[in-house]
Amino acid sequence: MDARVIDTTTARILLTPRGEGENKESGALFIGGNFFNFIGAVGFDSSEWTESRIGRATRTAVDQVIQQIVEKFPLEATVLLVLPDGTAILDVGKFSGIKEGDEFDIMRETLIKDEQTGEVVYRERKKIGALKVVEMQEDRSKCSLMNGAAEPPRKGDIAILKRPDPPPPATSDKGKDSGDKRKRRFPF
Repeated sequence: MDARVIDTTTARILLTPRGEGENKESGALFIGGNFFNFIGAVGFDSSEWTESRIGRATRTAVDQVIQQIVEKFPLEATVLLVLPDGTAILDVGKFSGIKEGDEFDIMRETLIKDEQTGEVVYRERKKIGALKVVEMQEDRSKCSLMNGAAEPPRKGDIAILKRPDPPPPATSDKGKDSGDKRKRRFPF
């Protein structure tokens, strides 16, 4: 699966993610049928599709593409309101895929404008702290200020979802010296 992320204001291609999916399960054959007729007869949201081999392989490819997009363009939210106790309300909730415990970096943005045209030529962002999601609605979330903030958030600040740390690389015992020279494998 190939995709393109395009800036609609400039028509510039921002990202070209690619995903691949394969399903090697046995037990599903098209006998005397036409694959394209099968695809046309099954809705992509139906259980027949999601449980089919091609449906599962497609889901794998789509998940890979989505992961590449999220890595390049993390979820951004806006601080809608800050309560007296420092709790911030963001304009994202369950529908955006966030969950309790997710953390956001809070950024204060300064716009640098051309003096003659007034056009924004640069956006400077400075991290001022972090928030943790404590409660959610469909399209809103309530977040508590985490320790170590330089200053409290303000209405209009930007919240950027922190990416989880990547899992550590898989470890393998291959190539390790077990102390037994007879079991060691050499490349020649």
